Amino acid sequence: MSNRNIRGLSDIQRNARMERSSSRNITPSLPLDKGNTLDFEHIEQYIDLIKQNAKLVMFTIPGERVMDPEFGVGLQRYLFENISPTLLDDIRADISAQFSTYMPYMDITRLEVAEDAQDDNKILVLMQIHVSAINETATLLFNDKGELSDYISI
Repeated sequence: MSNRNIRGLSDIQRNARMERSSSRNITPSLPLDKGNTLDFEHIEQYIDLIKQNAKLVMFTIPGERVMDPEFGVGLQRYLFENISPTLLDDIRADISAQFSTYMPYMDITRLEVAEDAQDDNKILVLMQIHVSAINETATLLFNDKGELSDYISI
């Protein structure tokens, strides 16, 4: 009789795992928003999770995470800096170092850090990434408002 209970429990667990895996809710979307069917909106595609993680790396200021003070590019730190080729090179190097350390599963195939052609006081960061594990490529544009624009998706 106890074998039946154990076997029945494992069947229930197996069915619950299958239901969870077919729902494709990978993780909550940040910032947390109230969802229609779940408590919070969820990310359903791995490429969207990678984009969210890239945004976290770009806009987290080093020292903000207590347990990992080296984490983050912190683009906000460059807010009142004079834009120069040296500054753009420093930002580019910082981005490359952070992504190779914290997102090694992703290849940066193109990285451009440049002044906005419309406004001399803005810096735009354009990244083209490829994730071989899921065979996805995307182009990300980080703007001056701390947002990730993914208007281009390849």
